[in-house]
Amino acid sequence: MDKAIAEKDYQQVEKLCKEAIEKKIYGHFNRPAPWAYYLEQIYAETGKQDELTETVRYILFQWDTAYFMKLKNIYQQQGVWKRQRRTALAGAFEEIASE
Repeated sequence: MDKAIAEKDYQQVEKLCKEAIEKKIYGHFNRPAPWAYYLEQIYAETGKQDELTETVRYILFQWDTAYFMKLKNIYQQQGVWKRQRRTALAGAFEEIASE
């Protein structure tokens, strides 16, 4: 994966990561799998804001609470934090409660 990222073969990385996530291949101790972090990296590098936002939300809702601030920063940059704040928090609590 690192080699494909270094070679900027982002389509291949994205495809493999999405396949792994769909197969529910998780990381250690039910933390998000490394695949989600790779997706975050390539979306940040390629400027795909919608995909980056969704990936950060996914990582946050998979119990990586450090990503709350990343999501907040994305929403602040987009100028939608006040509008999205409750949705982000409600989504996080809904995801947690469904586990």
